[in-house]
Amino acid sequence: MSQDHIVLQKKSIVLQLLILVFGIFLITIFSFTITVYHSLGSDLTHSIRKSLSDTTLALAEKINSIFSELSLDIGAWATLDVMDDIVTRDVDGRIGRMLYTLKLHHKLAGNIYVFNTKGVLVASSNPAGILRQTRIHPPKTWLHSANLPSFIDKNIDPYKNENVVAFSQDIKASFKDIKLGTIVLTYPWSKIANALAEKNNPPLILTWDDNKILYADKRFKEESKEALIEAIHGRADWLTLDGITYLVASDDLNTEKPRMPDDWNLTAFSPKSVAYDPI
Repeated sequence: MSQDHIVLQKKSIVLQLLILVFGIFLITIFSFTITVYHSLGSDLTHSIRKSLSDTTLALAEKINSIFSELSLDIGAWATLDVMDDIVTRDVDGRIGRMLYTLKLHHKLAGNIYVFNTKGVLVASSNPAGILRQTRIHPPKTWLHSANLPSFIDKNIDPYKNENVVAFSQDIKASFKDIKLGTIVLTYPWSKIANALAEKNNPPLILTWDDNKILYADKRFKEESKEALIEAIHGRADWLTLDGITYLVASDDLNTEKPRMPDDWNLTAFSPKSVAYDPI
């Protein structure tokens, strides 16, 4: 074997080794890059989802604050001495005038109603319409006994013909520990819908007990409701509807969930293009 052939053979072996080492290097770098990419992507998604969840939580806290204030108000009003006039069906109008004054003073968006133990409307914050209103029966859920303020989920106020949530509490006589009637304070559902109005991240309110959707953005079609519920219960990160992929985040992802109605779940759906927009 000639000297030149031996030199060429050695060079070939060296070249093969270099190619092998370079190949291993490329594979290692590629694998590392893929791992880092997925890790960063996962961390980024988690960070964005946590931020969206925090935003959802802030919205939940806003609603909770409103409900807490209404609950405190009705608890105080139920103990006023003027409520003793329920016995005479507010013949001199004192309860009605007080309710009207409370509505104005507190700038209430809803209305206040006082019923006797038979469910007859005795007075309301709309004294002018009291005669017409007494002919209308209240929802049964408004009149159940509650010594403390009780939350009544989305229902229809028959006196205003609008969707509301409400708070009710028993009224006890000041002269004896007997029930005289019930006081009900409503809050328009339209106010909640306005608070939930979100241009970029459409929210949804779901009740855990019966999987009832109380509020859904108009962008979600009726036929998408089942997929939305499954995504919430399955704690999915992503959901694709009508060709749009959404990042999903609920307020209960946070450890300190505010006490809205206990069975309410507030979830936001952020389109992927919006969620990653700041990146």
